[in-house]
Amino acid sequence: MVSAFLNTVKIPELRRRIMFTLAVIVIVRLGAAITTPGVNQAVLQEWFRTSLSQRTGGGLAALFNLFSGGALENCAVFSLGIMPYISASIMMQLLTAVIPRLGRLARRWRPAKIMQLTRYATLVLCVFQAAGAVVPAPGIVSHHVAGDYRHHQEPRIPLVDDLGWKFRIVTVVSLTTGTLLLMWLGDQITERGIGNGYR
Repeated sequence: MVSAFLNTVKIPELRRRIMFTLAVIVIVRLGAAITTPGVNQAVLQEWFRTSLSQRTGGGLAALFNLFSGGALENCAVFSLGIMPYISASIMMQLLTAVIPRLGRLARRWRPAKIMQLTRYATLVLCVFQAAGAVVPAPGIVSHHVAGDYRHHQEPRIPLVDDLGWKFRIVTVVSLTTGTLLLMWLGDQITERGIGNGYR
């Protein structure tokens, strides 16, 4: 097995593809660790731990965190992952099957046109999902980020210090850009790496 791997590495084209794919994986892991600006990461991680231990809605959050590769727990720029693209693809397939006129148009269009419309739908879904991610932020506070102070009610440390429009816009732009970057990296893996990126 080791000799077979060494033989594959000797092929220049395959070696380049392997190195490129590994580089993309490193970029994705870095993106999953970069916290969205303005978020107190310690408060969010403590909320995850508390929710899971008390089973107060943390199960669903843990599931999404699993799909995002741990990015949700960090409130990272890659938190949405490629889920908006997957949702947009499913929506496009359902709409072309349910709406006859759209189905006829889809059969006449080139696959690139369908892909372009799917990406536009992904962008719209990203904006809505990123905006929705800001909604629970005011309710997430911590009483004991540093140390164990569960018997105290103060201080209440919020997840976000300033929940103004600046934070909301930055969050929507960051999460949307993160998903679009993941889609682009997926395309690059399809063209220059090993296997299919996200399709």
